[in-house]
Amino acid sequence: MKNVICFIILSSLINLSAIIINIPEDFDSIQEGLNFASAGDTILVAEGIYFENIIWPDIEDIKVIGVSRESTIIDGNYVNRVIDFDNDYNIIDENTLLKNLTIRNGFTQGGGAGIFYHNSKPSLINLIITNNESVFRGGGIMCFNYSHTIIENVIFSNNTASEGGAINCDFSSNALLINCKLLDNISESCGGGIVAQGGSNIDVYNTLIYNNSATYGGAVITGEKGTVDLINCTVVANNASEIGGAIYAYGGVDLLNCILWDNSIPAIDGFVSATYSDIQEGLVGVGNIDAIPLFNDPLNGDYHLTENSPCIDAGDPNSPLDPDGTIADMGAYFFYQINEINENEIEINKYYLSNYPNPFNPTTTISFSILEESKIELFIYNVKGQKIKTLLNDQISAGEHSIVWNGEDDNNKPVSSGVYLYRLRSDEGVLTSKKMLFVK
Repeated sequence: MKNVICFIILSSLINLSAIIINIPEDFDSIQEGLNFASAGDTILVAEGIYFENIIWPDIEDIKVIGVSRESTIIDGNYVNRVIDFDNDYNIIDENTLLKNLTIRNGFTQGGGAGIFYHNSKPSLINLIITNNESVFRGGGIMCFNYSHTIIENVIFSNNTASEGGAINCDFSSNALLINCKLLDNISESCGGGIVAQGGSNIDVYNTLIYNNSATYGGAVITGEKGTVDLINCTVVANNASEIGGAIYAYGGVDLLNCILWDNSIPAIDGFVSATYSDIQEGLVGVGNIDAIPLFNDPLNGDYHLTENSPCIDAGDPNSPLDPDGTIADMGAYFFYQINEINENEIEINKYYLSNYPNPFNPTTTISFSILEESKIELFIYNVKGQKIKTLLNDQISAGEHSIVWNGEDDNNKPVSSGVYLYRLRSDEGVLTSKKMLFVK
C-alpha cells in the first residue's frame, strides 16, 4: 500500500467527496483500491496484468476503468472468480462501472467464473471477457437473484460452463446487451452463448453470436419463464449436438431484423417468433425471408453485408432508420449506402442533436439547434419503431433549444429499460435521429 496517509488527509480535506485512485501508483492492487474507496470514487488502472480475485465492497457508485480492454487485464489465474459482486443489500447500483478491461482466467465450481452478480446492478462497457470456466453456470457472467446489468461493446470469447457459456441469468435477473460479440463459447449442456431462466429476461441489440456450441441451444436457450429478445442480431455458425443449433426456446425467444444462418440443423426448436428476419430453412412470420445473406468474408469472421445482400433495407420499415438514413437492414451490421438520397441526408444532419446524460435515469436533456425558424417535431420511438412520446410539435425559432424527457410515454407511464430513438423532424422531413439508453 502506498501513499495511504496522503489519501486520508485528502479525504478529510474534501469532506469525503469523490476522489480518483490510481493503480498501481496509490495501491499495489485493485482490491486494495476498492477496499479504500467510497461511493462516487473512480479507480484508474494502468496497463498491465493484475492477478486478482476481486471481492467488490458493498458500496455504490464505484468505477474501475482501465487504459484499454486489450492492455489492462485482470487475471483470475484459475483460482476463483475474477470479480464477485455478491451483495445482500441491493447497494451495488447501475452507476457501478467496469470499463476498458479484460476479465480472464476465472474459475468456479458455482456460477459466474468471470463476473458473478448477486442482487447487484453494475454496468459493463468495452470489456473482453475470455477464458473463464464455471463448472455450473455462466462461464463469462452469472446474473442471479434480482440482478440487472447493462453490457455494452463487450466481447465474450472462449468461456465455458455447464449452462450458459457466455452469460446466464436466473432468479428474476435481467441483462441488456448492446453492440457485443459472443464467439467460441461452450456449454457442456445448454446455451453455448446465452441462458435466460427463472423469470429472467435478456435483451440483445446489434450483436454477433458466432461459433458457440452446446448440447441444446448452440447460441441461445430459454428455460421456464425465461425470455430473450434479439433485435438486429447476426446468429451464425453455432452448433448443438442435439437440437437447436441456434436457438432452443422452452421459455420464449423473439427475433426482429435478425439473420440466422449456417447453424447446425435443426437450428430452431421451441417457442420462437420472428419478424423481418432472414432465417435459413424459413420460419413463418411477417417480413421473414430465406435467402443467402451474402456476408463479406464469413470464413474469416467478417459478417458485414455485401452490396447485393438481400438483407439490405429488408428490416421492419417501422424500425429506427439505419445511420445512413435508409430502412433498417437485417443483422448486426448495417450496410452503408452512398447515393443521392444519403448525400442529402448527410447535408441535413448538420443540424445539431444530442442528449445528456446517456445512459440516463430518471431524466435526460435533449438539445438541438436549427438554422432557421421552422415547425419542429421531436418524437421518441422504441426499438420496434413505435412512437411512444411526443416531446415537441410547434413552430420554433432559429437557434439552440433543449427539452427534458422524464422517461414516460404519452400516457404518463414510465417506460421500461432499453434503447430508444429520438428523432427531430421539420416540415421538410427528418433532420436527424439518435439513440439513447434508459436504465433503471
